[in-house]
Amino acid sequence: MEYDTAKNTIEGWMNDTDLLWLFDAAKEMENVVEIGSWKGRSTHALLSGCKGTVYAVDHFLGSSNEPEAHAEAKARDISQDFMKNVGSFKNLKVLKMGSADAVKQFEDNSVDMVFIDAGHTYEEVLNDIKLWLPKTKKIICGHDRRHPPVKKALRKMFGEEWKGNDGRRSNIWIKNIKTRRHSELDSESTAGGSNVDSRLRGNDEIKNTIDLSHNKKYGNIEVLLLYVFS
Repeated sequence: MEYDTAKNTIEGWMNDTDLLWLFDAAKEMENVVEIGSWKGRSTHALLSGCKGTVYAVDHFLGSSNEPEAHAEAKARDISQDFMKNVGSFKNLKVLKMGSADAVKQFEDNSVDMVFIDAGHTYEEVLNDIKLWLPKTKKIICGHDRRHPPVKKALRKMFGEEWKGNDGRRSNIWIKNIKTRRHSELDSESTAGGSNVDSRLRGNDEIKNTIDLSHNKKYGNIEVLLLYVFS
């Protein structure tokens, strides 16, 4: 199944390259949480790709530090626009609240993918990453990676261990998550542990992690499984 970006006419700031990335990434996820949905442009791509539940977290009041971009939120209820645009999707669950309230509804390590596109100050981005990172199993990602406050927050949290989606037009940042078990095994392997391979083959608790690579045909991504042993 492919995603036709031309049919997504919802107002927003997400370009076609980023919509395709969201769609293809969501296809590999059992559930997704989106922090900051506005009128549903990016939500539409996530809902179209993910077979499971997509949680849209937004108070629909706009960002206080972006008054011009979100001025209409003072005059009317933006959530009505959102529901008009994507409310027909059966896999949608709306959490009309802020990020800090919504995160309390999720157990640690319970969400395959978290996409952050809410407030864009350094403090807001940093706080959202800190809140949602423990909940994330596979990918934590977000928008506006070229925005200096966003980049600063990413470097604070991850150093240089994050990446942008391939493509000059893409504005998405990506951090792949390794399970604690993987981290422990990596450390043992580095230290010269000789039984790592046999333990991996026999341990059903080992989970796959994922990596992202550029797909020249569609200009987006493919999902590759790592830690697969024969």
